[in-house]
Formats: sequence, structure tokens, C-alpha cells
Amino acid sequence: MAREKLGKVLECKLCGIERYCPLSEIKKHKREYCKACWYKSKKFKRLANYLVKNYTKNLLTPAQSSKRLKKLHEDLRRKDPEGYRNLQRQRFVKWKEEKPKDYFKHQRDAGKLGGKLGLKRALELHPDLHLIAAKAFQKKYPNHMKEVQERWKKADPEGYKQHHSKIGKLAHKLHPNLGHENGLKAIKIQRENKPYWLDGVPYDSSSEREIAKKFIERGIVKKFIRGKNCHIPIRGKSGSIEVDFLIGKTFVEFHPVVSYYEKKETSVEYYNRKRKILNEAGFKNNKLILFDKVNDFEKVVFPNIMQA
Repeated sequence: MAREKLGKVLECKLCGIERYCPLSEIKKHKREYCKACWYKSKKFKRLANYLVKNYTKNLLTPAQSSKRLKKLHEDLRRKDPEGYRNLQRQRFVKWKEEKPKDYFKHQRDAGKLGGKLGLKRALELHPDLHLIAAKAFQKKYPNHMKEVQERWKKADPEGYKQHHSKIGKLAHKLHPNLGHENGLKAIKIQRENKPYWLDGVPYDSSSEREIAKKFIERGIVKKFIRGKNCHIPIRGKSGSIEVDFLIGKTFVEFHPVVSYYEKKETSVEYYNRKRKILNEAGFKNNKLILFDKVNDFEKVVFPNIMQA
């Protein structure tokens, strides 16, 4: 009890250590710091006053003032780093107490700026950082994005639709060939997963592979190479296609009539669509042969190829 009357146990605002402080010192110095920190602060303030006085005698312009102030901070930091840190800490503590709103606004803005600069620097050092982080997250939480999308779709279907429409338009504007490239990748992956291979080249069906065999057996083609004389990607203004075979300057397309998006496309319509894209891509003078049965190879394809 006697000890409490004579003084108080105070927590230092700099080092955070609780120390006993006599009542006389609290009244005299308005003590908020422990004795060790207080003496360091006092010593540092004397040094700071001397340097300020020494450096600010002949200030001429704001630019010179800024340079000298910067040099002053560097000298203070170099000569007494602990004191400099304590002074900065005191300044922030005082600011936080007197103007908490300004303090927190400053810290928030500084945090945002620091985050941007840090991310920029991290990407300079590690260009694949986003990719690595995304892969790690996907590995740890494989169903996270799917669940988020489903919850969003249920909660706000209209907003979900508008957002994806907006993102799709922006993606197409930034990367106009992205849809074409992704479509070709999907076709390539799907084709490679099928069992219809011949000489290291995958085909969409056994019938298409049989036609490729016929070209090789007849000596018309020695070997098929993807992208050169087999599965050639073509892009025009009205869309993108992939032609099955290119024999010399003649395009050959094997295409049985199938359903496309809940509507049937006839052979004539399919031919016209392919012909239009080939013309747009600069292949107006190249012949296009379209057939839908393997038996038509001898009747339709072979005679036209030999004439060309």
C-alpha cells in the first residue's frame, strides 16, 4: 500500500516494459517512458537540435531545404539508430493519440502503396509469382472457386450473368485470339485422349484414321504432320476452323452430318461455312473437297486429287 502511494507502475510507451516510477518524477517530468528510454530520448534530442541548427543556417530554396532535411535524417539514423527509432516511435504515438482518424487514414494509404510497390518488386524478381500462387491455392483448395461461383450464382443470378458478360467482352478486347487458341487446345486435348492414332498423329475417329491410311498406302502422302498437312488451323473474319487434310493445294474434309448446338447442319451449309472462312483467310484459289462416307474416297476424293 505504501508503495502505491509513493509512485506507480507505468508501462513504457517505447519499449513496453512495466517499471515502477516515483510520484515526484511523474509530476515533474510527466513521465510516460521508462528511465532508460527517457535518457536516450533526451540525449538524442540534444544531438538533433545541434544538427538542425548546424544544417539550417543558410537555407535558400525549398529544394535545398528538402535535401538538407534528408541528409539530416540520414545522419541521425547513422549516428544514433536506436535514438532515431525512438523519436519516430514517439512521433507516431503522439499522432495516434491526438489525431487517430488522420493516423489510421495515413497507415491505410501507406499500406496500400507499400503493397503495390512490394508486388511490383516481387513480380520483377519472380515473374511467375501469380501462376505459382494460383497453382498452390488450387492444389490446396481444388473446389474453392467452383463453390464460390455456385454461391454467387444462387444469391445474385442477374449480377453473376452481367459480370461474366462484362469479363468476357473485356477478355476478347484484350486477347482477341484467346477463344480461338483455347478452342484449338480443347480439340487437341480431346483428340489426344482418343485411341485413334497413326504414326504419332491422333485422329477424331476410326473413319478419319482410315482415310489417312488410304492417302499413305496410295503414295499420295508419305507422312502426316499436324499443322502442316493434317489438322490445319484456319482463322477468318467470320470464325475459325480446322481442316482435316491438305494434299498439295487441295483441302480435304471428312465430315459426316452431325448435330451442332441443337440444330442440324447440312453438308451444303457446312461446306459454305468452311469455304467462306478459307476465302477470308486467303485460300480462294485452293479447292475444298468435302465428303461424309469412307467409301466415297475412291469415287470423290481420289479422282479430284489426281486431277489437281
